Amino acid sequence: MISMLVEDENYKDSFDDICDEIIVLFVAGSKTVQTTTTNLIGRYTNNEEFKVKLHKELDVLVEKVKHDW
Repeated sequence: MISMLVEDENYKDSFDDICDEIIVLFVAGSKTVQTTTTNLIGRYTNNEEFKVKLHKELDVLVEKVKHDW
């Protein structure tokens, strides 16, 4: 991402603008992960049907890689 900004006509001469863009991308990504995690935990703890379905899907995946743990 940084290399793309450095080569871009709008950013190539402005270190501060590049830093600002990287910080915005980091914060936006962090908020997305936080929101997704919060929603997952909320649904997992409050919805028994969701919990059963999630475990059913994950158990298959865990079974495939359990020897790697």
